[in-house]
Amino acid sequence: MLKHFRNRHFFGVDALMICLAAYCSFVLRLDVVFIEYQSNVLRFTLLALCVTPTVFLLSGVYARYWRYASVEELQLLLMAVSVAALLITLAMVGSDGFSQRSTPRSIYIIFWLLAVAGTAGPRLLTRLSARRPVLLTADAPRRVLVMGAGHTGKLVVRELQQNPQQLVVVGFVDDDLAKQGVRIHGTPVLGQRSSLAHLIGIHHISRVLIAMPTAPGKVIREIVAMCETMGVETKTMPGISALLNDVVHVNQLRNVEIEDLLRREHIQTNITAVTALLRGKRVLITGGGGSIGSELCRQVLRAEPAALIVLGHGENSVFEIQQELQRLRARSDRE
Repeated sequence: MLKHFRNRHFFGVDALMICLAAYCSFVLRLDVVFIEYQSNVLRFTLLALCVTPTVFLLSGVYARYWRYASVEELQLLLMAVSVAALLITLAMVGSDGFSQRSTPRSIYIIFWLLAVAGTAGPRLLTRLSARRPVLLTADAPRRVLVMGAGHTGKLVVRELQQNPQQLVVVGFVDDDLAKQGVRIHGTPVLGQRSSLAHLIGIHHISRVLIAMPTAPGKVIREIVAMCETMGVETKTMPGISALLNDVVHVNQLRNVEIEDLLRREHIQTNITAVTALLRGKRVLITGGGGSIGSELCRQVLRAEPAALIVLGHGENSVFEIQQELQRLRARSDRE
């Protein structure tokens, strides 16, 4: 039921919760003398009922999809409730001069606390309902470990929580000491890569998901070899270029291929030394019309060579990179 909640439903729930928060703030503060503040209660409730939904609407609270809410949405809700409570407080303080009794200041604080709880509660329940439980079938769900508790690993776990597909994430494995023992999206970091075999045994793991798109081939080979020794299946995610939009789907998991095992170590280039080597020199780049050669031309041009000669088989591709280099040089001269 909660997963079908829309913002029009939240509007009605908010109105009810705001009225309750306004009434209960007086009851909690005044108790037996409550009857003497009936006019204050009425003004306060009407103000809260008018101001709060209006602030929510203007701040974009009703434009968010709360089923997939994050910390950003929570911050927005807290800000909107705080602004609404402040406006209500100013209006009440200004109007108290025309009434026989002024509203106790602590009521405004109580109202803010109750309003936060009343508006955030239904949204939190809606967010929690987005996590689909694993549906038990004739086949028992597979228990998996996620190698890598970084950005990609978090995306994998979040996707599996929303679309389990008979996969239950038991925990992360990561070499970062700062992450040991913590929970990410409710999933614990169980240990480091050196303890992988032990973790597979004690947690009855049937599959290891490698979520380390930038890890060198040596690390991938070690993980795969250890899993093969333990008789555990391994899957991996696409390269980092496929993750630029933070979109990860379970069906993107694939078998570890030879390209994953042969990943090269990252090379740190001394840009300053290369620039000093090329500046003022006549540079010839062969294959300059291709994708790699054209990018090399762009990088070399930044080093301000005396002349840059581009050689290639395709007349069109060489002409295109030559025109682009001229535009880049002209732009650089203007700057």
